[in-house]
Amino acid sequence: GAPEAAVREYPIAAGIAYLFLSGYVWRSIFVALGLPASVGVMLSGFLFSFFSQDGIMAARDEIQELAFFIVLLIAGLEIRLADLRPYIFVLAWMPVFLEILGISACAHFWKGLPPQEGVVLGTVLAALGDGLVIPKMKEFMHSRPEHPLPRLIFMWAPLEAS
Repeated sequence: GAPEAAVREYPIAAGIAYLFLSGYVWRSIFVALGLPASVGVMLSGFLFSFFSQDGIMAARDEIQELAFFIVLLIAGLEIRLADLRPYIFVLAWMPVFLEILGISACAHFWKGLPPQEGVVLGTVLAALGDGLVIPKMKEFMHSRPEHPLPRLIFMWAPLEAS
């Protein structure tokens, strides 16, 4: 048979640096073309996934958590104390409060959960996006495989995101 091609491994740090550099280059190209920069970064990640080694793919969850933290940090740094008026809090909290109340009522009356568990379910589903809920529920599912909460959340999270 034909000799197999040698697979060249490169250090994980270099792979992550290539990923960041690729994202920056694609972002710059999209900005120069007047297109959304985030689409360029996503395209870069998609294209890079074909060339990345197993170590980087194994660290994908940690990289996503780091990216989410950076997004929240940047969003938090944009808040100015002068912008925090009382009506902003009402507009921000009222939809979440009503969502928590609705999920809690459904969990109590339709699923038969105690009111406390209904409020916990409502709080978890309303406060967090599916990018955070799903990994945490996977951890919870491994620690308590018989509990019905992870299954409910795995069904609810895609509906909530749409």
